[in-house]
Amino acid sequence: MTSDIARRIDHHTTGGVSMRKTFWLLAVVALIASACAAPQPTPPPATVEAAPTLPAVVQSTPVEPVPAQPTSPLPPQTEPSAPLPAPAPQLIGPTWEWTEATDAAGQITAVVQPSNYTVQFNLDGTASIKADCNGGSAAYAATDTQLVIGPAALTLMACPPGSQDTLFTAALQDIRSYAFDGSQLILTRQNNGGHLKFRPPGSATALPVVSGGMVAPSTDPAAAAASGIDFSALGGEVEVRQMPATPYDNSQPTSPQGKPAHIVIVFEGEEVGYIFPIQEYIALFQQAGDETIQQIFAGFQQIMVARQTNPAAAGQAPMPVLPPLSGVNDLVCQFKYLDFNGGNGYRFIGRAAQDTSPVDSSQLRYYFQGLTADGQYFVSVIMPVAAKFVPDTAGELPADYDKYIADLAAQCNTAPEADVTPPLNVLDQIMQGINVAGAAGPI
Repeated sequence: MTSDIARRIDHHTTGGVSMRKTFWLLAVVALIASACAAPQPTPPPATVEAAPTLPAVVQSTPVEPVPAQPTSPLPPQTEPSAPLPAPAPQLIGPTWEWTEATDAAGQITAVVQPSNYTVQFNLDGTASIKADCNGGSAAYAATDTQLVIGPAALTLMACPPGSQDTLFTAALQDIRSYAFDGSQLILTRQNNGGHLKFRPPGSATALPVVSGGMVAPSTDPAAAAASGIDFSALGGEVEVRQMPATPYDNSQPTSPQGKPAHIVIVFEGEEVGYIFPIQEYIALFQQAGDETIQQIFAGFQQIMVARQTNPAAAGQAPMPVLPPLSGVNDLVCQFKYLDFNGGNGYRFIGRAAQDTSPVDSSQLRYYFQGLTADGQYFVSVIMPVAAKFVPDTAGELPADYDKYIADLAAQCNTAPEADVTPPLNVLDQIMQGINVAGAAGPI
């Protein structure tokens, strides 16, 4: 069976292998002709370059011996191999767009332009490949779960700096199996070497359907309460907006700008919440050579995995926040992990300072950072709050600034939740009521 699959790939390989086949065919014909004239020594077997093959997945079933018949002996019969399982029908035909690569350590690399990196598996056993500025094809063989892609014959143009063409083509030749996750195609590398993720054409990450909590479609308190969240305590209007993508821009003195298409939550006319397709957010910045979003997201993941009681006190400050802050959140207190409908995250009280200045109540914010369980959407809420332990106006700059911030954080951590306006328990309930459709429970 393995040789059958090897022949399938070899049939589509151009160049030397096909010529060697022709050569040996002529050689065999010549040997047969010469054998009629005089016996000749048997030539050594030909050595043919091996093509990638699938591991054996089906064993032939032995055939019961047939009793000898009193007739002339027949030539020996070759037992046929059992047929291989056919490839999954959905594998063949679509032009699959590469969206991300995960290595053996679990590190994810987002693809900047998925439509520039594609593979299409054709019925004739060839795969059409686009690797950024180059294109071509390769032979492949597949069963219902296994997949091997031979060396690709591609054009040899030099792609622009930052291209992911070499990563893509090298990974394709390392593939040994495949599976489907919804509409996405997952190609797995050999020896636990990670995997590649693909999407069908024209299927960029869609904005989620959101409801409940801060993103309730209705501003009526009764309707909000019916969904499990009561907005009457906030006494204001909530609006949900779908925003188009904006390009990367690092020309401003503040932090770099640019966002994928996303959802904005507006409270009392001020933007207080965002829902981003996280991998597209990362890719937007990486395309410009900026790792800011990837680093912030990695910091968030580190906190969620470690589950420390107070990450800020354990050396994690400043806390990772999306979108990037225009200052540094030097004050972090009232940290707490929160689950919401379809994911989880954390919240804290803090401020974004651009210099060493005294804290006043107008600078305080309630921060919530969360991720849906499917890893697709990042939820961020940054909402103004007031606190009894912080003056309404800034006082004198203290001589020992670090001690001043540490003392203020300690006072904040021991203050009752009701000392914050709106109360922390009310804000927490709003966060826990956020529902991003399609996410499947807390991580």
